[in-house]
Amino acid sequence: PTAVINNNFQVYGVDNLRVVDNSVWANIPGMFVTTPIYIMAEKASDTIMAFAATQGWKPTYKPTAGP
Repeated sequence: PTAVINNNFQVYGVDNLRVVDNSVWANIPGMFVTTPIYIMAEKASDTIMAFAATQGWKPTYKPTAGP
Protein backbone atom coordinates (compact mmCIF):
# COMPACT_ATOMS: atom_id res chain seq x y z
CA PRO A 1 0.00 0.00 0.00
CA THR A 2 1.05 3.59 -0.50
CA ALA A 3 -0.46 4.65 2.83
CA VAL A 4 1.58 4.57 6.03
CA ILE A 5 -1.37 3.89 8.35
CA ASN A 6 -4.62 1.95 8.08
CA ASN A 7 -8.12 3.20 8.88
CA ASN A 8 -7.55 2.42 12.59
CA PHE A 9 -4.50 4.73 12.70
CA GLN A 10 -2.16 1.74 13.05
CA VAL A 11 1.21 1.94 11.29
CA TYR A 12 1.74 -0.80 8.72
CA GLY A 13 4.53 -3.20 9.70
CA VAL A 14 4.82 -1.95 13.30
CA ASP A 15 2.96 -3.52 16.21
CA ASN A 16 1.28 -1.40 18.89
CA LEU A 17 1.91 1.98 17.26
CA ARG A 18 -0.75 4.44 16.14
CA VAL A 19 -0.20 7.78 14.47
CA VAL A 20 -2.61 10.65 14.88
CA ASP A 21 -0.91 13.51 13.16
CA ASN A 22 -1.63 16.06 10.50
CA SER A 23 1.06 14.53 8.29
CA VAL A 24 -1.26 11.62 7.40
CA TRP A 25 -3.23 13.95 5.10
CA ALA A 26 -2.04 14.18 1.53
CA ASN A 27 -3.93 17.47 1.15
CA ILE A 28 -5.89 19.20 3.89
CA PRO A 29 -9.39 19.76 2.54
CA GLY A 30 -10.79 23.27 2.71
CA MET A 31 -9.52 26.59 3.97
CA PHE A 32 -9.67 26.07 7.70
CA VAL A 33 -6.76 23.86 8.68
CA THR A 34 -7.80 23.11 12.25
CA THR A 35 -11.25 21.68 11.52
CA PRO A 36 -10.09 18.50 9.71
CA ILE A 37 -7.43 18.01 12.37
CA TYR A 38 -10.01 18.15 15.18
CA ILE A 39 -12.25 15.74 13.29
CA MET A 40 -9.37 13.30 12.77
CA ALA A 41 -8.36 13.52 16.44
CA GLU A 42 -11.93 12.82 17.59
CA LYS A 43 -12.19 9.84 15.23
CA ALA A 44 -8.83 8.51 16.43
CA SER A 45 -9.88 8.90 20.05
CA ASP A 46 -13.11 6.97 19.42
CA THR A 47 -11.22 4.26 17.53
CA ILE A 48 -8.56 3.83 20.21
CA MET A 49 -11.10 3.82 23.06
CA ALA A 50 -13.25 1.23 21.24
CA PHE A 51 -10.21 -0.99 20.72
CA ALA A 52 -9.18 -0.62 24.36
CA ALA A 53 -12.68 -1.62 25.47
CA THR A 54 -12.42 -4.86 23.49
CA GLN A 55 -9.19 -5.61 25.37
CA GLY A 56 -10.84 -5.23 28.75
CA TRP A 57 -9.49 -1.78 29.56
CA LYS A 58 -11.84 0.54 31.43
CA PRO A 59 -11.23 4.28 31.75
CA THR A 60 -10.61 5.63 35.24
CA TYR A 61 -12.35 8.90 34.48
CA LYS A 62 -15.74 9.88 33.20
CA PRO A 63 -15.71 12.12 30.14
CA THR A 64 -17.96 15.10 30.65
CA ALA A 65 -20.39 16.51 28.16
CA GLY A 66 -19.79 19.90 26.59
CA PRO A 67 -20.66 23.17 28.32
